[in-house]
This record gives sequence, C-alpha cells and structure tokens, in this order.
Amino acid sequence: MKGIVRDFSQSNIDHIEELIQEEEDFDQNFIVDFFDDTFSSAGDIRDSLDDIDSYHKDVIDDENIGKEKFEKLLKEVEGVDQNYAQALEGNLDNLTALNDLLHDFADLITPNAITVPSYEFKKYLEAFNRTFIVKTGKLIFDLDPKGEFGADQGSLSSRWSGEKDVILDMLKRQLRKKYGEHLTDEELNMYLKLESAKSGFLPSRFPESLAEDDVQAYLEKLNSEGCGYAAAINIILLKYSGREKEFEEKYGISYYDKNGNVNFDELLLSFYLEENDKRNIPFTDAQFTLQHPGATGASICSNIEDYTSQYDEKIIGERISITETTSYGQSQNYKSETVVKPEKVQSQLDNGKVITVTCLGESMSLLYPDGSSYKKQNMHTVTIVGYDENTGKFIVTSWGNQYLLDSLPMNAAYYAY
Repeated sequence: MKGIVRDFSQSNIDHIEELIQEEEDFDQNFIVDFFDDTFSSAGDIRDSLDDIDSYHKDVIDDENIGKEKFEKLLKEVEGVDQNYAQALEGNLDNLTALNDLLHDFADLITPNAITVPSYEFKKYLEAFNRTFIVKTGKLIFDLDPKGEFGADQGSLSSRWSGEKDVILDMLKRQLRKKYGEHLTDEELNMYLKLESAKSGFLPSRFPESLAEDDVQAYLEKLNSEGCGYAAAINIILLKYSGREKEFEEKYGISYYDKNGNVNFDELLLSFYLEENDKRNIPFTDAQFTLQHPGATGASICSNIEDYTSQYDEKIIGERISITETTSYGQSQNYKSETVVKPEKVQSQLDNGKVITVTCLGESMSLLYPDGSSYKKQNMHTVTIVGYDENTGKFIVTSWGNQYLLDSLPMNAAYYAY
C-alpha cells in the first residue's frame, strides 16, 4: 500500500513471532476461537495504526498463521527482496555503463580522438538518439548514409538558386573580414574588380564582382575543382569538434548554421577565397600560383597550414606511405615488389588521425555504404574517416556523402592530420 513501510527488521520479526505464540496459546480454547474468527476480521491496516499489535493478531488469527507458515512467508519476502535487489543492481550496472559511455563519448569528440574505427564510432553514436546528440553537440559525420557526411564542394552552387541572399551575405561577411568590416557593398565590389584587374589574363581567385552571374560562376568553379578544399574543411572542423566556441571566436564563423548543422559551407567559402590559387609542386615544399585544377596532396596540406596559421592555431599534416617494397633475387634475377599495406592507414585512424587521399595516376573506386558500386574517380581527393569491419573497407567522405573505398590506390598522395 502506498505510504506504508513494512518493517522486516529482526527485532520486528521476533516481536511478530511472540504475537503468533500468544495467538496459538489463545486458540487452544476452540469455542472462543470460533466466535473470534466469525465476528471479527483484521480490516484495513490504516484503521489499526494506533494499535498495530491488535492488527497483527487479527491477521494471524484470520489467516491461521503459525510458526511454519510465518517462516514460509519470510522466505517469500526474502525472495522478493532478492529480485528487487537484482533489478536494482541491473539498473545500477546500466547507469554505470551509461556513465562510462558518456565519458568515452566525451573523449571521442576531443580533437585528437574523433576519428576511430567505424565499429567504435557506431558503438558510441548509436547509443544516443538524435535528440541527445543535438543537445550535446552534433558530430560532423552522420551515421545515416543519406544525411550530412562532411563538406561538399558543390553545396553552395546547388543552393544558389534558392538562397542567393543568404550566400551573398555569407560572401560579403568573408570579404569584409579581408578588406574591412566598415566597407559598403559598392566598395567591396570595387575591391573585387581591382583584384580581377591585377590578375591580368589569369582568372582572379575572387569573384569578378558581386553581380549574381559572377558569384554563380565562382561557385560553379568551386564545385568543379573543390574536392581538396572540401577535404581541408573536414580536417579543420574535426580539429575544433568539442571546441566550437573557440572556433567561432577565432574564425568569426558559427560552427553550426541556423538549422543546427555543421557550418561547412561558410568555412569552405572563406577557405576558397583565401587559398584557391596557392599550389605546391608535388613531393616538394615549393609553392607557385595556379588557378586550376584545384588543390591536391601537398597543396591541401600547405593550404591548411597557411589558412589556420592566420587564426593562431596551425594545423600541420604529415605525408605518409601506405606501401611496402620487398626485394629478392640477385643480379639479373633481382626483383622487387611493392604492395599496399592497409594496416598503415588503420594505425593512423587508431591514433585519432584522419587521412586525405588524392589520386594521381590511377582512379579510386567508390562504393555505396551497402557495398554496391558507385563510380570510379581520378584526380580526386577524399577524406578517410573510419573503417567498416563488416565490409573490410575504409569509410570516406566525398561530396558531403558517405562512401566506402573499394581499395587503397597505390599511386596516390596520403596525408594524415
């Protein structure tokens, strides 16, 4: 009954046993016991709170509770207590596991540990529903293959027709950061035309003007050559996952857009405005200026370092080798064999890194998350973010979507961040 506490302490059990003994002694008189059972009952315990002993005696008499029956009742109570104890222990174990999970989840979203093998990624993320994830800070890579999965170089171009004003405001914000917060639209337009004139016969790294046609052409150019820049945005935003406030203070860009999604597009536009003509000669640190065909390999690495150094935290990548060469034989029979070693990529992921891959002389085969074929792509950059144990393939982000890399291309540039 609600509000009533049953006292099964040893002292109370001993007292009830004394009452049972008294009732048994009283019941030796058969006639008295007959009339007592016929014309009296225990009733409700709430009516007997002032004389609980009388209530217990009535229950003992009504139910003919002797010592053996009382012992049996105590064992049943003990069984109920044990069941409750087990249930509570189970709940405690679940709460303890949840607490551990939350700590692991917090560790997972620190900048140096966000990328882990996919089975670990799923183990933590699938334990939380979307509402909880939103409340604690959305992750960059959504497990839903149909959802947002990294930066997409074509996003701004595809949004243009329906969101011109939003994208123009975004562009003006980034240009004012460069040229001056006080500048009017007309003055910004003048700076763009001056940049265009300075570039001569080469295209400017900026839009020709703020005219709609010029901005649209600029976004289409970003779409055509922007896979490396999208990869760079993934790297930067991953580094600031869990430090969103710090990112906003340093870069002047909201980490999340008005819909609560990671704000890939504005950072991508800012990065592209600043870095789209800075290139590296492959396999060297030598830099030069070139507009097309976009950043690849070493250029992505140097672009990230150059851009982030302007905001007081330089992000540095490291070129890694994913092959191993074995030599055998002698003189004219000498041979060597070079093979791809996936475990070299896996070790980087296990150490909390993500890897950009730029195909140079061979195409990479991308698969849909279910393992079916998608397309082959050459001169393309993707970001490796995890490993799918079910398929034995690496998870990549490309065009803001999740794919599997059918195999690691040998003739490609790999950089770990």
